[in-house]
Amino acid sequence: MNLSVSYKSKTSKKIVKRSFNYDLIYIIVTIILSLLYYITYNRIEKALILLCLMLAIYSTYNIYLKKSLFNIKIENMFENELKKRKIEELEEIKRKDNINRIIIIDDKDNEIGLVEIKKNNYKIGKKNNKNDVDIDLKDVKESELISKEHAIISKIKDTWYLIDLNSTNGTTLIKTNNRKIILKNEKEHIQIGDIIKLNNKISILIN
Repeated sequence: MNLSVSYKSKTSKKIVKRSFNYDLIYIIVTIILSLLYYITYNRIEKALILLCLMLAIYSTYNIYLKKSLFNIKIENMFENELKKRKIEELEEIKRKDNINRIIIIDDKDNEIGLVEIKKNNYKIGKKNNKNDVDIDLKDVKESELISKEHAIISKIKDTWYLIDLNSTNGTTLIKTNNRKIILKNEKEHIQIGDIIKLNNKISILIN
């Protein structure tokens, strides 16, 4: 819970309660003083002027007080909305970072491979006697465009990255907002819904 918002909320409630009590006390005291002035000096006009002046001063103070209370209320609403949005943003980021599967799709949108996430590193490339990869693409169309060790999907400190391993043709990452990033011996943060393309025939969907 936001301590600043909680404190302001409690403060505003206390001010409202005290304000009512002070209003009543001030009005009674003002009337008594005006009556005492009238009794002492027997001048009704000045007693009424004193009464009006004191009530006007207190009314001005009350206007300022209510304005302050309104400002506190607006600040509380604003801070609560910011807090709510921040929580929603963090939850959305956490959801998108929770990658469970890597899906391999051909140029006809058919699923030709599926990898369940069980470790922190998945190397993409073409497997042979000297090269071991987790996602083997040696038998796909246009495999000649894919390097033996093309890229790696790696989890670093709870965040998933796509890292190009200095591949010959680079690695293309298409984000969920359709932003295209071409990686060449670089890394980029990946989330659920991102698509990796190594050639024109194969797509790797992060899910």
